[in-house]
Amino acid sequence: MKKCTLFSSCLACACLIVAHLAYAQEIRIKPPKDGKFDPIPVYHVYPPVTPQGSLYEEFTSGKVEEGMFPPAEPATKPWKIAVLIPHLKDPFWLGVNYGIVEQAKRLGVEVRVFVAEGYHDLIGQIAQMDEVIAAKYDAIILSPISMTDNDKSVAKAKAAGIPVFMAVNDMRSDDLTLKVNALVHDMGHNSMEWVINDAIKAGSKEINVALLPGPSGAGWVMAEVEGTNAAIKKSPIKVNLLDIKYGESGPVEQAQLAEELIRTFGDKIDYLLVCNVGAFAAILPVKEAGLAGKIKIVGNDLIRESAMAIGRGEIAAASDTRGVDIVRVALNTAVNFLEGRMNREKIPHDIILKVLVVDQANFATYPFSGSLPPAEFKPTLHYKP
Repeated sequence: MKKCTLFSSCLACACLIVAHLAYAQEIRIKPPKDGKFDPIPVYHVYPPVTPQGSLYEEFTSGKVEEGMFPPAEPATKPWKIAVLIPHLKDPFWLGVNYGIVEQAKRLGVEVRVFVAEGYHDLIGQIAQMDEVIAAKYDAIILSPISMTDNDKSVAKAKAAGIPVFMAVNDMRSDDLTLKVNALVHDMGHNSMEWVINDAIKAGSKEINVALLPGPSGAGWVMAEVEGTNAAIKKSPIKVNLLDIKYGESGPVEQAQLAEELIRTFGDKIDYLLVCNVGAFAAILPVKEAGLAGKIKIVGNDLIRESAMAIGRGEIAAASDTRGVDIVRVALNTAVNFLEGRMNREKIPHDIILKVLVVDQANFATYPFSGSLPPAEFKPTLHYKP
């Protein structure tokens, strides 16, 4: 096997990834006119649900009703809403940022986005929550860093009379007003299911896979791994999970982890499943190792660069939790709540979006506007009508 020396330094790694990212900016996203999106298919999950449950546990224990989520009417006053996210290091969170700002403009509300330094920065996110609570925001949309360690902050906000809407990342707090997310369990499951079906089509009886799910301890990563293992358990062919390597979801970190896996297992790997930006970042180390025709890369979640790489055949497929649509639903739900448009006695515990999978077969017709921001969008941390 050719020795991979491409990522011998962080600087070289970063430069090459940035260059390749620039090459990928060719997909055109047509956002909804004036931010007025088409109704989004969702599941509404009503209590009783598993106490302090994960989203998947609540989905499997509560009363589930399928429905369509329509755009909310514009607000009657410029509500002040805080949005807390783990970082803006990768294009997925840029899409989240875009979805929030797009809908704030349409709805006529003020939003301020608070960005932690990454999944290692729990203390920073908790401090931001304290700041938001002290500033008496009307509502909070939280993408928590931890499955449980953000709980005290949510309880503190509730005690202060501030509703908290969880979005994108899961947590177990029972003090949330409502959860809005896709089943990240299904992201891992659907990606792995695609891998198994692809292997069966190729006539394989046994395959080797490796997994780069993201940062250890994050709720979405735990659910992703659970979903992957669930699909493996019911596979009609033998699936060998060679290794799971956890790490920050930035492109440099994910590329380095991919290189480590390749250095260890080489051409024994048939499929490499990688979190969001990591799928695109894995292309270079796979190519440099001379294994582009051997290892198939599958993304757990979708970014613009991965989407274009699917179109070019560099990535085989990607599951998609549709981060832009998740926060569209979250902000519209928060506004409906603040405006008193929701029956407080019959509020769903969760609103769940369905996870889709994109590959070359459905690439031409895939609804990318629910997943990706327009290419020209730049990080925007504050919008005021």
